[in-house]
Amino acid sequence: MATTTAAERAGAGTVPPWRRWGVVLGALIIQLILGTVYSFSIFIVPFEQAFGWTRTQVSLTFSITLAVFALSMVLAGNIQDERGPRFTALLSALFLGVAFLAVSQMTSLVAIYLVHGLATAGIVVLLLMLLRMVAQDPSAPFWESLRFAVVVGVTVVSVLVAQRFITGGAENSLWMLYLTYGVLGGAGIGFGYVSPIAACVKWFPRQRGLITGVAVAGFGGGSMIFAPTASWTVEQVGWSVFFLIHGIVSAVGLTIGALLLQNPPPGYEEAQASPVRADTSPFETRRAEEYTWEEMLRTGRFWQLWVMFIFGGTAGLMTIGQLKPYGLLKGMTSTSASLAVTVLAATNALGRIAWGAISDRIGRNRAMFLMFGLQGAMMLLSGLDLFSGDAIFLVAAWVGFHFGGIFALFPSATADAFGTRGLGTNYGFVFTAYGVAAIVGNSVAARVYDLTGSYTSAFLFAGVLCLAASAIALLGGRRTPAYAR
Repeated sequence: MATTTAAERAGAGTVPPWRRWGVVLGALIIQLILGTVYSFSIFIVPFEQAFGWTRTQVSLTFSITLAVFALSMVLAGNIQDERGPRFTALLSALFLGVAFLAVSQMTSLVAIYLVHGLATAGIVVLLLMLLRMVAQDPSAPFWESLRFAVVVGVTVVSVLVAQRFITGGAENSLWMLYLTYGVLGGAGIGFGYVSPIAACVKWFPRQRGLITGVAVAGFGGGSMIFAPTASWTVEQVGWSVFFLIHGIVSAVGLTIGALLLQNPPPGYEEAQASPVRADTSPFETRRAEEYTWEEMLRTGRFWQLWVMFIFGGTAGLMTIGQLKPYGLLKGMTSTSASLAVTVLAATNALGRIAWGAISDRIGRNRAMFLMFGLQGAMMLLSGLDLFSGDAIFLVAAWVGFHFGGIFALFPSATADAFGTRGLGTNYGFVFTAYGVAAIVGNSVAARVYDLTGSYTSAFLFAGVLCLAASAIALLGGRRTPAYAR
């Protein structure tokens, strides 16, 4: 990390409180909007009825969104580290706003052509930027990449127009949904998600766990607020008008949140950091060194975090994706099963704050050991068919509370172990585990149900994964420092 003078540290220590709390407010605004992605299921039936698509075809959009969300975090984190959180969050506003506005125009043939061309060009630009980051070639001219992307986009549009004249049929707008809500929307979420986390951790070096939990609580609670509102709006005005409104609101809200984000002045973290206490855990006795992402990937600590994230994330996402049908299978009414989804969203948000605060007191590894252990116990008990009827509310609340903790503990643990200078990029690599968990969690639970007609084996599998994550946290804490604030 760049050295700071005594004068800079003294000045940084007198920053008015409203500046850092303004960053927290911006983080909450951004995360509330991004969290609406968890309510995608309310659009499945409207799309099926409007276009005749199968449920598998429509549901694939959600998987694409989560996968791109996770993968784009790497590139978004790198840009955030170089340009700051405000720039990256503004890109999120652009991506999501365009994505939702484009979805609203899926019945327009002209819009289909434009979206395919622009989305293809955009994907090419993002891939070339990612390759440039991996190759560490900052001299590679951006405009040459953009020119190549434009050529690819024009070629795609030309092929579609030619197909229209040859076959007389329009391009299926299902691919438009994949490219807009899936690819562009997923990238927008990734670019927006990393920005407030990196900024808040730098503003609150003494309370990394708590402030990360507060910053990402909005993501867990966004769907709780959004789902009933969006469902009512779609019924009243239709899905096309809804996405038009949603695109405008998302772009404006994300822009406001982005303008509130900023990094602290030089020397601020050093001025605010806690001195090492004599009674601190032996695993938390010195500051983290600053790691580049290449150095981080060569450490055992990174792979511990990555594997634990996959194991715990798989269990949580499996439950989120299948909670309503699971509740119906266990004797709940449709209304009660829907309410259970809301309960899970609420406890998800609460768990992010609570586990973040707990980890500040007892350390990240101990908190992970407890969190994953308690989650694993619930999964195993569910796999033994010990819950039915309204008792599923307990399962939903328990799983949501402990799953939410992942998103407070892992950014904080990444900062503890590898520093804050490259936190955006470093946590982006850790967060790729979320993409793996999304694919595994959704597919395993659905496949188990198709084969057995129940979710018993899926819950038992998830329980074993959580207990394995708990064991890794315990053993990892004995071997690897989880550096203190």
